[in-house]
Amino acid sequence: AKLLQRQVEEVVGALLGQESAVRYKEETRLLVELCYEALARNGRRQTVGQEDCDLLPCVLGGARGHAGAAPPSRARLSLLVLFRAGLP
Repeated sequence: AKLLQRQVEEVVGALLGQESAVRYKEETRLLVELCYEALARNGRRQTVGQEDCDLLPCVLGGARGHAGAAPPSRARLSLLVLFRAGLP
């Protein structure tokens, strides 16, 4: 995500000028984080860190109250994306 953030900051700097790029640095970070999280989480694939550790996201109790673990719903993943980007 850091590489993507640097690249987006360069594009913002080229389009709006360096002064504006510095002024909108936090907004750029938020936009990059939202995009990265949305693509990584809602694609229902493991992130790079999860692949390294062989982790799979799951929800206990499963879907519709069934026993066991199941992948999280799209709504739950969307909330996670918003919380990850909006909370420190």
